[in-house]
Amino acid sequence: MNKNILIFTFRIYPNRYQKEIINHTFNICREIYNLILKERAYVYNKFIMYSQRCLINKIEIDEERFFKYNSPPKIKYIKNLNSSYKNVDDSTIYCEQIDVISAYEKYFAGVSGFPKCKDVNSKKIYKTSNLNERIRINGSKIVLPNLGNVKLKGDVKLPENCKIKKAVIKLDKHGKYYISLILKLETLSCSTR
Repeated sequence: MNKNILIFTFRIYPNRYQKEIINHTFNICREIYNLILKERAYVYNKFIMYSQRCLINKIEIDEERFFKYNSPPKIKYIKNLNSSYKNVDDSTIYCEQIDVISAYEKYFAGVSGFPKCKDVNSKKIYKTSNLNERIRINGSKIVLPNLGNVKLKGDVKLPENCKIKKAVIKLDKHGKYYISLILKLETLSCSTR
């Protein structure tokens, strides 16, 4: 575990409108994850067939060239597929892409099985990155992309030498909303003369 990373989890109290946005984002993230997973599975199967043809024909396998012309979808491509995807933050879509890549890396490392699609009953969770300091805490509220000010349980004070890297929004089985902030400790550099 990286010693420079801290995780703080808080209960949040979104209003009705914010709950609708969060729940919509959960559904969209599941759809996007499945879409990216299917695209990558297609490319993976295509590569297996390509490598088998190369072995049969005794041709050298050129992975770099293959993946250059068979790359996974880009955020702009994904956002153009469905008008409801345009309401989702780019960093949230990017985090879903990273999750798919991570699932494949675990599969190739032998840690887990082949990645599977998320179903409707899967965990309600989504991540967003803190690009341009869009996630910040103001006393008893947290500012989040697409949601605005969301009420927190009590006043929250984070360590001063930390920077928010990511936020993970979750819905538990009891209908309570939580946010986990992933913080990076800022190392103070000392210069000696």
